Formats: sequence, C-alpha cells, structure tokens
Amino acid sequence: MDFFVIETQQSALQIDIARNMKPITFEVNQRKEINSLFSDSSYGKAPAILRMLQHIVTPDVFRNGIIKYLHKHQFSTASSDDLWNALQAALDESDISHNSYKLKEVMDSWLKQRHYPVVRVNRNWDTGEITLTQEHFRSKNASERVDSDKWWIPLTFATQTNPDFSNTLPTYWLRPQDKNITIEGIDPNDWIIVNVQQIGYFRVNYDDSSWKKIANYLNSDNYTKIHVLNRASIIDDAYHFLITHQLDINIFLELANYLSQEIDLVALYPMFNILEFTQGFYNFPETDYYKQFILNILDKLIKSVGYEEDPVENNLTKLKRAMILRWACNFGHSECKKTANVKLNEYIANPETYRVPSDLKHWTYCNGIKEANISTWNKLMDMYLINHNADILEYLTCSENPDILISFINKSALNDSIIQKNYYSIISSIIQYHSEKDAVLNYMLENLKIITPKETNEERMLTGIIYSVYSLERLDKIRDFVESKFEGTAFEDLQRTIERRKSKLISIFNKFSSFIIKENNIL
Repeated sequence: MDFFVIETQQSALQIDIARNMKPITFEVNQRKEINSLFSDSSYGKAPAILRMLQHIVTPDVFRNGIIKYLHKHQFSTASSDDLWNALQAALDESDISHNSYKLKEVMDSWLKQRHYPVVRVNRNWDTGEITLTQEHFRSKNASERVDSDKWWIPLTFATQTNPDFSNTLPTYWLRPQDKNITIEGIDPNDWIIVNVQQIGYFRVNYDDSSWKKIANYLNSDNYTKIHVLNRASIIDDAYHFLITHQLDINIFLELANYLSQEIDLVALYPMFNILEFTQGFYNFPETDYYKQFILNILDKLIKSVGYEEDPVENNLTKLKRAMILRWACNFGHSECKKTANVKLNEYIANPETYRVPSDLKHWTYCNGIKEANISTWNKLMDMYLINHNADILEYLTCSENPDILISFINKSALNDSIIQKNYYSIISSIIQYHSEKDAVLNYMLENLKIITPKETNEERMLTGIIYSVYSLERLDKIRDFVESKFEGTAFEDLQRTIERRKSKLISIFNKFSSFIIKENNIL
C-alpha cells in the first residue's frame, strides 16, 4: 500500500489540478461526454478516496460494509448511494465514534467536486494555538479562478512529543461550513505533521517556521520517527508549493537536504519523480547550482548503496540503486560515469563470463559508452554486428564524443549495411539527445540533405532538431539556416515552429524558475 500512495495517489494529485479536470461523478447529457468519465485522474483519485474512507471508518468496518453492499445488490443494479448506505449501516453497528458526520455527505464532497483542497497550518507562537483552514489547490496560473468548493476533510496529526503515526482515525473534521479549526496544547517547540500516512486526498502547507521545524528534524538522526509516507508526502507537497510560488526555495532545500541520509525507496521516490518532472529545465545554465545540490545528495546516496549487487538483497534495494545511479550519471557524477565505463569494458572483454545485472543494464551500457574512447565504441559496434541486438544501437548513441557521433551518422546514413537499415532510429536518438552539442548541430545543419532518412523529409528532420535544443542562441542559428535554405510554405512552417519552441522554452524556464538558486544557498 505504501507504493500505491507514492505511485498512484501522488500522481493523481499532480494531474488533478488541471483546469479541465472533472469530478469523479458528474451528469452526462450527451454521448460524446461519456469518454470524459474515464480519465487518468479518476483511475488514481477514486482508489485514493476509497483508501481515505477505509481509514476514516477502519478496515473492519469498511470490510463489513462492502459485504453488506454485495449481499444486498448481488443480483441487482446499484448506485454509489447504495454503497454509502451499506457502509453507514456497518459504521452504525460499530463502536467507532461518528456522530459528527454522515458518510454520504462526506463522500459527495469528494466525488462531486473537482480537484482537491489544501489544508493550511498556521501557528500563533505567542498563544500556542494552531489554526487549520482549507482552500482550493491553486495552479501556478494566478489569473485562474479559484473555486469556492469546500470538502469534509478528516484531520489526523502527530507531533514531536507524540510521534504516533499509527492512529489514522480522524481527530478532527474540517467541515465545509468551518472557517477554521483550532488545536491547542501543542508544545511550541514541537513540530506538527498533519495527514498521518497521507490518508487524506489533499496537500498540507505549513507556515515557514513550522516547515523549518520539520526540516530540522528530518536532518537529524531521528528522522525515521516520522512515518515513511509522511516523509514522502512532505517532499512531494513542498515541491508543488515551490513551483506554484507558495514556498521559498531555501525552505525546500532544507527539507530536501535530508534525503542524503534516507534509506527507504518509498521516501526517495518523490525526489526521483521531481527529477523526472524537471529534467527539461536542467539544460538551462541558470540551474548549475541546483544541479550541484542534487549531485551532493546523490553522491551520499551512492555511498550508501554502492555499485555492486548483493545476492541476498531484495528487489527494492536493486531498484533503488538503479534509480540513484541513473540520476547520478545524468547529472554528471564523475565516479558514476567512470564506474559504468569500467564495467562496460569488463563486459566487452569477457562477454561470456561477465554478467551485467538486468537492473543496471542501461546504466552500464549507456553511461559506460559516454566516457568510452573510439576503441571501446568500435568493440561495442562489433558486438552489434555479430548479434544484431537493437538495444546496442541505442546505447551507441549515448556517446558524448561529437566526433564519434558524427562518424556514426556517416556510417549509418551512407553504408548499405545492417546499420543503414536502422538509420532512422539512430539519427532520431542523436537528434533528441545531442542537438545541444554545437559540433553535432553544425554538422547536421550543413549536411541536412545527405543525412535525412528516406522515411522523412528535411523539414520534418529540422523540426525534430528544433524541438531538441534548449538554447535561444541555437534557435537563432537554426533560424538563419532556415532563412538561407528554405522558402515558401516550408519556410513559413519552420519559422512558426521556431517561435513555438521559443515560447515553450520560456514556459519551461518560468514554470521551474523557483529552482534557480545562488551559490550561497547550497547547503
């Protein structure tokens, strides 16, 4: 269930803020609206809300309610209200306190309203009172209308003095009609973490001082006293508040810094997702200090997992190592790339006896070839010519050496061989991953007609190059090339493509501009 939260629930929260998102249940008036009932958000959101319901009523009551529902409606049609009635009956028969709410009213607020709430936690450090309010999660687009919908929100919390993350029964309810609720009696020196085990389908945003208390504790030796799902949700929530300009970059860095000592993949998973979400931003030079911050974390994580598999370790440890090494090499970790190169050479020298673990196959080949000289690259090419393994062709395009890449393009485009038959995938990969290299870009522009595969044309080829560069200067270079080589409709189409790419780059930069940090912010 932990992986359900980090993979399904957190993904649903990520996409459920889109303006065109609909509630889980809504009235369909036309046939064309039927498909809108089936969305990625609903497939993740619906089970997340059922998980929340299970924690509200306890697993035993939930199970009894489902049994009642199935027995009563096994030979008839049923509605969601029938399910809530069955669960309400099971709850009424239990000793769980529930006088303050009715399940149908609670569930309707989650199923019939789009998006989800944010619970804001603000502490009065003079009186010790903690005030909790709810609001609609707002996107980065400040001009977007913020809905007035309110939810029945089950509130659970743990504190530093009482770090009980096992009790998921709601301690309080934040009702639609409540302006706020107040919690008293919490030690002002304590941190407070709301939404134990992330049972609720919402995010939590704290005042700056509360965020800092949580960050300080996470960076201590006692960080594991905070439940692993809450460690994961803290990073996931903080990231989304950062990119919507609701959290300061310095606080995010303090929180994320603890990850260098994290050992649980569940808690690390949001960090890997963040790296995936923001990878289009790393090509901007303004991100150098942020990349160094991430490298510092990954360096410490590498030291904890090492490069070698242990025969007795479980699959989650193997997966964690593969993810750490993948991102460390992507961020240019020198030891990571050199180690991959050593292992690749060992494999090439003894392919019959040296085993590359399946979890590390891509890391070994692709990152190993990044550092490889022409001799090693040719040996891997020879292996491809013997066994015709298409994966090897992909790995050969991982080289960071422009001379090797240009030679590979020539060899693939001009030779009538098995390589030439796979030329389209080869050139597509080189365009995608290496158009930012000036030598490669210049070569492709100067030889565009010669290197264009027969499956496409020069205009489409150039469009692929345009969408693979991240520099406005390189786009200007491509624009100059277009002006000198194209005319008519092709010229106009390519000019529009360049403008769209410029707009996209500006959009990417603005979306993740919160990640731009100065040297003195590096922890």
